[in-house]
Amino acid sequence: MTETALEQIARYRQGAKLIFENAEALYNEAQTLGQAGSFARAATLHQISMEECAKIDILGMHATSILMGHKIDEGRLATKLRVHQVKNFANAYYARRTEAEQQAHERGDTKAALEASAQLQRNYHRDFNEIKNAGLYVEFDGDRFSSPKDIIRRSWQPR
Repeated sequence: MTETALEQIARYRQGAKLIFENAEALYNEAQTLGQAGSFARAATLHQISMEECAKIDILGMHATSILMGHKIDEGRLATKLRVHQVKNFANAYYARRTEAEQQAHERGDTKAALEASAQLQRNYHRDFNEIKNAGLYVEFDGDRFSSPKDIIRRSWQPR
């Protein structure tokens, strides 16, 4: 039996609901850790919560494709939902435009605006992946070791 497009979309909707519930739980647990002063782990859980939210956008994009009559390779979709870069790039889509992107838009330079947007996605992924890793792992910079609690504090920013 083949699944109809509406059944497939209903399944994606149910998945999005589960993803949202998990993202909310991760966020709430991050708040609890942050209030207890465990900023490194709180930052990591918050970032993972944001990655979960990106999965909802990815599912929405695929549901729209189904409504347009396109077939979905669910193996590829499953991979996308696991890859951190894909989720961070999806989240970067909603970030504020950089000054370079805004200026390119104002002068009508679509190519430069797209490149500035792509650079924002790369930086967003790098920075947020750094937060997640810094909150979990002991770092060695070739000279000294640093613990997550030493790296991430209330006012920490990625490089």
